[in-house]
Amino acid sequence: MSTTHTRTALIPYVVVLFFSLVFFISTDVRSIWIAIDGIPFGKTLLIFSQFFFGIHLAIFIWRIVLFLNYRTTPPCKNEELPTCTVIVPAYNEGGQVYETIRSIIQSDYPPEKMSIFGIDDGSVDDTWQWLKKAKLISPTGSTFSDSRSISVSGMPSTEGSDTARGTSLLPSTAILLSAPGPFVIW
Repeated sequence: MSTTHTRTALIPYVVVLFFSLVFFISTDVRSIWIAIDGIPFGKTLLIFSQFFFGIHLAIFIWRIVLFLNYRTTPPCKNEELPTCTVIVPAYNEGGQVYETIRSIIQSDYPPEKMSIFGIDDGSVDDTWQWLKKAKLISPTGSTFSDSRSISVSGMPSTEGSDTARGTSLLPSTAILLSAPGPFVIW
């Protein structure tokens, strides 16, 4: 992280710390303590507030330490990435399933390490036509199925996992759209 970003991020914290110190120095803390002493449960409330302030201050300092020590990790090489199959079940999704598969293909995951398994789970609209269109732009090894067995969850649970290749299965939905860049699974 650059030093200009670090300085910019720390400006609000320094300002708050400065004004807190000015208030503490310019205020007669002893007179405040005597005034609170006359209020029922005043000392108890003040002690609790000091306790919680101490906890928040410790957390605040810890977050600053984490921020200052943060280092990005280098991205792994394509050879180190696992092979994976992205399972995209669709039921009456129409053109949305094509956009989802196109979005998955545009991720920066290497195409030779990824396959897509698109499933039309008994749709009554044109979803299967859109899946066939998506197959033309999909990576080698991708599979598309016109399944007519709707499971309880809407996704044929074994069909996708039985035909998957690779070490990772990434179940998706037909409404997943992502910007080009790293492939992120929530």
